[in-house]
Amino acid sequence: FRLVSIDRRNVISPVFQIIPVCAIELALPDISVANIEPDQVSYVRKLYKELVHELYALPEARQAFLKHWTEKDLSEACGKTDKAILIASTPELPVAGLFFGGVPEGGVGTVIWFGVDQRCRGRSVGHVLLDSIEQFYSGLGAHKIKLFCNTSEARQFYEKSGYTVEGFHPGHWWQIDCWSMGKAIPMVNGDIIRPDNDQ
Repeated sequence: FRLVSIDRRNVISPVFQIIPVCAIELALPDISVANIEPDQVSYVRKLYKELVHELYALPEARQAFLKHWTEKDLSEACGKTDKAILIASTPELPVAGLFFGGVPEGGVGTVIWFGVDQRCRGRSVGHVLLDSIEQFYSGLGAHKIKLFCNTSEARQFYEKSGYTVEGFHPGHWWQIDCWSMGKAIPMVNGDIIRPDNDQ
């Protein structure tokens, strides 16, 4: 499957079908989202390194994160369905934002990494990419998305997009405070599964 773009005007009850190519008109024509392609691997790795350095000051934290998502890992992920790597692009940047995830477990999709190039922040790249992630996981039958974030700016961004704080973890990974967040998403058939609090 390949999500080419997403129309933010029509995301009332999103429907995403698993077909070889799914192209949806883009409300913001200068931003597109697609699966990672081999010619983007070096750009993705570069942005990933920049995000790691921005978020983590400790050398051992940076070293630990940079052992993963190497150019080899990213190249091997191209065209695979067990790793979800979506890339936001603009006319100026082949990789303006990135998302790393995996297949849903128990109906829950996990955002492992999500970030936007500093030069593109405030230009809706993050919102378009997040909408695409929700469509992607909805198409795989997920009913919820979970993630962790470790800055108040990121927490506020997710809250504006309908995510709620499910936990606060002081001094968590690498002694950095972080929040666990989640959001119920419409499934392919439009239903949202929520726990029944009365039972």
